Amino acid sequence: YPMGDSFLAAVQSYRSGLPAITIGQWLTHKLGIEFGLPALPYDFTADKSVYTHLGIARENAICVLYQPDKPRRCSEMIGEFISIMRMVAPELTIYVYGSDNSLGMRDSHIVERGVIPVDECARLYNTCLAGICISSSNPSRIPFEMMACGLPVVDIYGENTLYDYCE
Repeated sequence: YPMGDSFLAAVQSYRSGLPAITIGQWLTHKLGIEFGLPALPYDFTADKSVYTHLGIARENAICVLYQPDKPRRCSEMIGEFISIMRMVAPELTIYVYGSDNSLGMRDSHIVERGVIPVDECARLYNTCLAGICISSSNPSRIPFEMMACGLPVVDIYGENTLYDYCE
């Protein structure tokens, strides 16, 4: 939670002696260091019946998760990244997905897909060269779904991601 009532209520719950369950190792570490609270972690997973490497040819394309309604997704950074990529690699197709809010960029190499079903996500992950999924909090399961499809993932290199990504 951002600083405010909900944040303070959450912090108080960490001090109440209740058992904690987390998804991912970073939150387990954080609860232990900041509150002395042991937690039972569960690893991030991907449904292998949906997210699997299909062995199909990859396009000269990347996919970028864009969710401006979620501050942790750093939508301003994503917009700047896309602008830079258009200058550095003008032939690269950039598939933007995850929100029906438009980036507002008019460019034939930027394809806005909006919110798409999981089977289309899996297909997208199998056809791109890399996936961009930024999270300034703990990672989400989306990068793990990308990796299950054989897609290299770009995320923030920070304490919030180092505990959960593989080498």
